[in-house]
Amino acid sequence: NILKIKKMFKVGADRIILNSICYENITIIKKISNYFGSQSLIIAIDIKKNYKNEKIFTYKNSGYINTNFFYLDWIIIVKKMGCGEVLITSINNDGCKLGYDINSLFFIKKKIYILSINTEPLTSRLQEITEVG
Repeated sequence: NILKIKKMFKVGADRIILNSICYENITIIKKISNYFGSQSLIIAIDIKKNYKNEKIFTYKNSGYINTNFFYLDWIIIVKKMGCGEVLITSINNDGCKLGYDINSLFFIKKKIYILSINTEPLTSRLQEITEVG
């Protein structure tokens, strides 16, 4: 709720990150953005590719529940609601030493500023990451 978020900012936070709550209460994005500014809000999005049909969907609750949102559609929704940045985690690649999901990042970059989480050293894929922007 807004009071908890207000307390976080009062003790020094300059941004907050939300994920699963947004699927249950999408209006929280607009409320936070209107009250604190879009620069203060990052929406974490866990994405996973379905290898049967090559579609990428978003997941919630630590990647256990498929939300049935196509990842680019969800990014457009959270952006329209007032999100300043998205934090992308590729469930398929995370912890598998597969590196960044460059193809997904390329399409996401066209929609909104992104942060990407991965454990791979950046230097091993630096050229590809630079091309994505």
